[in-house]
Amino acid sequence: MTMADDLVAQQNGSILAWWQRTTVRAGRTADAVRAEKAAKRKLKAHQPEGGVYGADCLGRHSSPTPWPCDIVRGLDDPGFRSR
Repeated sequence: MTMADDLVAQQNGSILAWWQRTTVRAGRTADAVRAEKAAKRKLKAHQPEGGVYGADCLGRHSSPTPWPCDIVRGLDDPGFRSR
C-alpha cells in the first residue's frame, strides 16, 4: 500500500468512525441511522480512482475533480456534520 492509499484509508476511517459514534450517541434513532446511511452512500460514491489520494474522484462532478472532493471534505468537516 502506498502513502497515498494510507491517506485515503485514514480520511475514510475518520468519517465513518464519526458517523458511527454519532449514531450510537443518538440512541440509533431512525433519523440518525438514515443520516449515517446517507453519509456512507456519499462516501462510497466519491472515492478516488485507483484508491489513490489526489486522483480523480469517481463521484459525479461537472469536471474532473481531485480527491478528496468537496463532498468528502464536507463529510469530514465538524461544521458540516453538525448541520
